[in-house]
Formats: sequence, structure tokens, C-alpha cells
Amino acid sequence: MAFSYFSTWTEAELLIELRKVEEEIMRGSQVVSAGAGDVSTSVQIQIDIRERWLLIMQALNALNPVTYPLGADRARFTFSTPTTWLANP
Repeated sequence: MAFSYFSTWTEAELLIELRKVEEEIMRGSQVVSAGAGDVSTSVQIQIDIRERWLLIMQALNALNPVTYPLGADRARFTFSTPTTWLANP
């Protein structure tokens, strides 16, 4: 069995964290810095946001693979533009 950072977390806790990650992605911010004179503070996320999302999804998949499929279970969609109508307008 693969190592899980969230092995003791419930599905509800993971969904709360997943929501936080998704909100962070929507905001587009990962680094926060502030300073005033000689005093400054800095917060930096140590793991890539996509990696955090994947780790949470893997933990959810371990709890419920039907609801949270990963890998070959995921549907893949391919969109292409038809070229035949461009050649014969």
C-alpha cells in the first residue's frame, strides 16, 4: 500500500482541505509577504498547489475509489477541430 499523508483524516476533513486548495487555485496566490520598517513576515507554501490537490485526491480515492476515481478510471476527453469543412467552404 502506498504512503498517505492523510491516512487518519476522514472524508469530510479531506473535502474541507480540497475546497481550500481549490479556493487557493482560484485566487492564484501562493506566496504572502508583508513588511513595515524593520519588521517583516513571510509565508510560503512548501508544496506545489497541484501536488497538494493530487495528494488529497489520492487520499479520497483510497477511502472511496468509486466516488473519487484516479488513473485509468478517469474519463479522458479529446476535442479536435474538423478540418474537412475548412478545405471545402
